[in-house]
Amino acid sequence: MKVTAPTPQIYETLGWVGVVFVLGSYCLLATGMIDGNSWVYHVLVLIGSVFIAVISYIRRVFQPMVLNVCFSVLALVALIRILFL
Repeated sequence: MKVTAPTPQIYETLGWVGVVFVLGSYCLLATGMIDGNSWVYHVLVLIGSVFIAVISYIRRVFQPMVLNVCFSVLALVALIRILFL
């Protein structure tokens, strides 16, 4: 069985899913549907920002990559605080 590398279309799709997750999480927060201390909010930001960081790295666009890596780390810290502390 031969394993093939993911196609560029998969990366593009993941990038757009990341945009939907990050914007969607902020929309839910801004409309009061979820709380800023909700684990759901931080999971959406974490997943979305990782996806955006990956496509940014692949395209060699480093400013959004750095920004989204920072968002990922902050979301991870918030999740640890919410779930374990």
